Amino acid sequence: MVPPPEPTPRPCPICRSKASRPYPNPFELSLRTCRECGVRFLDEPPSERELARRYDEEHEAGKWAALFGEADPAERRRRAALLAELRPPGEGDRLLDVGCGDGGFLDEAAAAGWRPLGLEISTAAAAGVAHPVAVGPLDAIAPGAGLAVVTFWDVLEHVVDPAAMLEAAAERLAPGGLVAVTMPNAAGTEALLAGPAWRYHDVGVYGHLLHPTPRHVRALLEGAGLEAVHVETSGSVDLRDRVPAGIRGRALTWLLDRVSGVVARVAVPLHRGNTMLLVGRRA
Repeated sequence: MVPPPEPTPRPCPICRSKASRPYPNPFELSLRTCRECGVRFLDEPPSERELARRYDEEHEAGKWAALFGEADPAERRRRAALLAELRPPGEGDRLLDVGCGDGGFLDEAAAAGWRPLGLEISTAAAAGVAHPVAVGPLDAIAPGAGLAVVTFWDVLEHVVDPAAMLEAAAERLAPGGLVAVTMPNAAGTEALLAGPAWRYHDVGVYGHLLHPTPRHVRALLEGAGLEAVHVETSGSVDLRDRVPAGIRGRALTWLLDRVSGVVARVAVPLHRGNTMLLVGRRA
């Protein structure tokens, strides 16, 4: 009896290449590495319905409320100020925050001068937001909507097809409009030191379907017809976390702190920070 053929691996979410290899890691779900562009991605992603069910359950259980509570309000304000510098808001200009969560960034967007709108896949998340929120995919917003800004704060790594998502966002922008993206940096110091055991490879806990670098996100923006006008990374590794607390004396702690500072000063200018933020502009 002839055995059934092996399933064909899914195309790369970045470059669409069908050439990839398994990426061994200690977590439950399997990842692959694209042989062309090098990005890592989940081999068998969930459906849109499965994603919506997962995030509804997690919001109802309070997981995301706890994470939003840890968000830095100053960072939200900084991001709003950065976008306002790149495209000063005019009267009535609309900003769409995809995956708006608790609406914290919508508050900052309103304070900066935009008319904010949220988008959520989870009805449980949308229920507590003080600003208007559409529930569903990006298709819930009509093409040609003339949006000034679309933001994806720690969102694109959770979607099955980020290229299609960015293309849809670009179709809803006004000329000169911006798309802003943040997510963990697979080329950051934390990821490089942890290797296959990097925490974000654990899809069951974090739900990240994709692990790109700034180079990959720039390619996604350009593929959607957007010019990358801002690229930054931030945050580095705390080497204290690499040494068990029981064997850290005062001298070793001092040394680890100093080396961590040196790593940060070198890593961030080289785009090796742990979080990346990129902004693309529609021509």
